[in-house]
Amino acid sequence: MNEFFTWELLATYTGACLGTGVVTELLKGLFPAAPGRLLGYLTAAALLLLAQLFTGGLTLSGGVLALLNAALVALAAGSGYDLARGLSGKKSPLWPLRDLVTDFVGRIAYNRAIQTRRGVPPGGAGSGKEIETMR
Repeated sequence: MNEFFTWELLATYTGACLGTGVVTELLKGLFPAAPGRLLGYLTAAALLLLAQLFTGGLTLSGGVLALLNAALVALAAGSGYDLARGLSGKKSPLWPLRDLVTDFVGRIAYNRAIQTRRGVPPGGAGSGKEIETMR
């Protein structure tokens, strides 16, 4: 793959969410007074319409659906950003998930440290008892 984004990728839900999230965050830096959700919707609508235009699939009905899908993409991209921000330590309603992930990652690191001390190569077969010793 020679390109980070292609119009075909941006025409998919995943590509549109990723592109919308990235472009919206850049635009929020340029226009700090602009409402984030509106900026996200306008970005998603523009990306979806341009993706359809450049892939040859833009029709009147497709354009209307792109405007409706833009709302879904914008909300998903904004929620993904909120999740990432919550996992980075800032206040978020998802703080229990952050604690769960942090605890899980800590247990993995602890398990690897014990395996290293015992001479088990990383990713090597362990008995799994290392996790039991943590409890």
